[in-house]
Amino acid sequence: ARTDLDIVHTEIIDENNSFAYRAYVGAGLPYGNSRLLPFERRFFIGGGSNLRAWRARTIGPGSYSDSSSVVSVEKTGEFTLQGNIEYRFDIIDERLDGAVFFDAGNIWNFREEGNFENSDFKFNRFYKEVALNTGFGLRFDLTYVVFRTDWGIALHDPSKIESRRWVIRDFSSEGWIIDNTALNFAIGFPF
Repeated sequence: ARTDLDIVHTEIIDENNSFAYRAYVGAGLPYGNSRLLPFERRFFIGGGSNLRAWRARTIGPGSYSDSSSVVSVEKTGEFTLQGNIEYRFDIIDERLDGAVFFDAGNIWNFREEGNFENSDFKFNRFYKEVALNTGFGLRFDLTYVVFRTDWGIALHDPSKIESRRWVIRDFSSEGWIIDNTALNFAIGFPF
């Protein structure tokens, strides 16, 4: 059984500026003789529509940390919390728009799974496991379709040890930009 709630609100300041807000909550529970939700019904996070500083399925669940650099399609969860704020503005009237955004969220399981330590949702620690990023993007409006590119910059990475999660502190270190940012290309608006 799975359900989700996606709330989006756009506040238009004037014809060239607006704010867009999004809150997303989802939960799924296996029932009957199933111990796990089917893969296609599980939640994942990262990529072009949420947590844009990470590639899809490279963050979570919870504060689980994977030492390999390989993208794991197993990084899915049974519960998700996400929030996004985006300031949208015109650069070239009706053709090129810009955006500055802030994303927050993660996925969790309802119980810890053997392969994923600290992947379960706990009220006393979930707020420490929320990933945060910021960034900016360009939207190319071709009337019938919008091509979008977003550069996400990680601020808080829950997969790090607790004292090192604010990755923005190491901004000036060598290789930081390659390790803590992501460039996303997509079609349409993120929400």
